[in-house]
Amino acid sequence: MRELLLIGLRHDDINGPEKLERALKRFSPERILVEGNENLERALETILDELQVCLEQGFQSRERIDFYTGEQELKGYEIKIARRYADWFGAELLLMGDREVPFAAEKIRQDVRELLSISEAEFSILRKERRIVHALSKYGYQLLRLGIDTWWEVPVLSALTRNSALAQVDAGMESVLRSYFSGQMAVVTGAAHALRDEKHRSLFSRVQDLNPRRVFL
Repeated sequence: MRELLLIGLRHDDINGPEKLERALKRFSPERILVEGNENLERALETILDELQVCLEQGFQSRERIDFYTGEQELKGYEIKIARRYADWFGAELLLMGDREVPFAAEKIRQDVRELLSISEAEFSILRKERRIVHALSKYGYQLLRLGIDTWWEVPVLSALTRNSALAQVDAGMESVLRSYFSGQMAVVTGAAHALRDEKHRSLFSRVQDLNPRRVFL
């Protein structure tokens, strides 16, 4: 018997790792397809490693380094949690993303130091901007969840998919999903990809013939 679950989440949700882990344990998938790729994992590891080196070298204040470290540790949590689940329970993990993007460790390390070197005034502005973006993301996701299974769901998705990159990700995930779909399979992705779309651009709408269930964390 085949069963498909789409898990829609917020990429910057502080409680996202715990929610995702609980959802995977409840569903017990045999395969997990995650929106992400190996180069993203390597890049995040390199950033965190360079931040630690900068801290040990006294390159910048602990406050500033801790701020960036906290941001980076949350990024890519979907891959980390899915990989941990796969290791624990013997599930197959599939990563879907642009593997052609080159991984340039030295450029990443250079970018980290340049970011740490911005002025105190610029850093203050950056922190305020990050708080505003996080608040808007949280509020927007709450509104998005209120629209699920209502007339509002389709217009919300239409507004989000003005960014053609979303549709490209959906198309790519659909291709991988159809190639590997068997048994119980979970797809872990941003909430926008799990919304209903009358034009069949979202992943959820593209795979209706597979009778997917969905949950929003």
